[in-house]
Amino acid sequence: MSQYSSRIHIKVSSPEVWRKFEDEDDASFGLAELAKRGNTSFVVSGTYLSAEELFGIVNALAETLGKDGIIIADNTDINVDPYDYCLYYLGSYVQTEEFNIYRGKNKCEMAFETDIMDIPGWLNYGGFSASEAEKEVLFRCGLLVVGEHYEPFSTDLNMPDSVYLRETSFKKRPETIERTIIGEEVYFVHSKDAYDPLRIEVMSELGSLGYLPSDISDKLTPILTNNRLHYTAATVEVIPASLRNKHAKSSDVAISIKAEISDEKTPAKKTVPKVADRDRRVAQDRSRIIEQRKAEEERKRKEEEARKAEEARKRKEEEARKAEEERKRKEEEARKAEEARKRKEEEARKAEEELRKYKEDHKKWESECADIKAKRSAFVDAKIAEEKAAIVDAATKKRDDAIAKANAVLKEQTDRKALAESTLASLGVFKFGAKKVQKSIIEEAAKLLTDVQASISAAEAVYSTEMEAADKKAKSKRRSFRKNAEIEFPLPVEPKKPN
Repeated sequence: MSQYSSRIHIKVSSPEVWRKFEDEDDASFGLAELAKRGNTSFVVSGTYLSAEELFGIVNALAETLGKDGIIIADNTDINVDPYDYCLYYLGSYVQTEEFNIYRGKNKCEMAFETDIMDIPGWLNYGGFSASEAEKEVLFRCGLLVVGEHYEPFSTDLNMPDSVYLRETSFKKRPETIERTIIGEEVYFVHSKDAYDPLRIEVMSELGSLGYLPSDISDKLTPILTNNRLHYTAATVEVIPASLRNKHAKSSDVAISIKAEISDEKTPAKKTVPKVADRDRRVAQDRSRIIEQRKAEEERKRKEEEARKAEEARKRKEEEARKAEEERKRKEEEARKAEEARKRKEEEARKAEEELRKYKEDHKKWESECADIKAKRSAFVDAKIAEEKAAIVDAATKKRDDAIAKANAVLKEQTDRKALAESTLASLGVFKFGAKKVQKSIIEEAAKLLTDVQASISAAEAVYSTEMEAADKKAKSKRRSFRKNAEIEFPLPVEPKKPN
């Protein structure tokens, strides 16, 4: 099964031609809308049409276009390699051509080797010919046929006000230009050579004046050689080399050109009207040129004097400005130096003030610390005294309790002993048992009294030892009391010494 890739390019002589398709757009390309956009080309690429469909579309478009446009189109069968089916309409009828491996093998890659946008390139690649009638249609679409070769040309013939000629110093042109006047009509001759096939020579009644610049001749030559150039040209500036400075080797010749494309072929100009009384008019032109030159030199001299005066004025202004800037700079430096001096003085004053205040604050802080340390010392001494008093009170109470207990025992046993002695003395001789009991009581009481006396002595000895150790024991808690004092009486923050 065949798969086709189709391309179509429609070119019209003017945007208004698209209006023909307002009622005749069978392909539904929306061609009538192109008139509003000012387009002269429409391209379709990448569509999938069979050869028959493509021919039908191109044929329908050609019938509507008539003599106002051209069409190129090709179809590539993707499944047949290589193969191209080409169609072109140049204003007469739709022509077709097939290229394949058996016929036109070197053109089989046309779809890949050409750009459908490039109509001349496409026609040249295919080697397609055009009839004289078709050449007329091609010309109206901006294409020329030179021999069997298609070339585009510009339809924009807007020219500069003055076109300066080149190569004015060769052959007899200097002598010719010496006798050429301003306003003299000139004509063009196609004068190609191996290096410039589009060269145009500018001719006057007396002969050659030089050549048009290449950018101008490139526009005019294709139209001139096809006898479609309708133009008028005349000199607007003629300064022979003899009237230029000593270093100049060529003449300055400028012409004005008014050109348009003719709908009908126009015979090439070969002559121009003769200039009457040439010598007198040449003399007038030269005199005018000399006067203009003198006036121009005087103008330039005055301009130069004015320029120098202006430069001198600007130089003085610049010197004055620089002097003023220098004065301001020195003033600014002096101001900054004064500000720096004052800033240093202020900084020194502030530093001295800060140091004085620091010393005052530090002295006050030292006084407060001394007071607090005194309070801490008194606090610690008071705590030690309290602790010592508590130890003494505890020892005294312990001793007093022990002695009171011993004295009670002592009294009890003394009374018991005295009673036993009294009872023993009152017993008769033969009261041996009773006497023995009383003697036993006396001995036991005497022993207990001895023990009590010993316990009293021991209690006194312990009391004496504890009293001797009370001061040392109380002072052993000094570190703990100091910590409590630091918490109770914190020191103030020491003032920070200024930098």
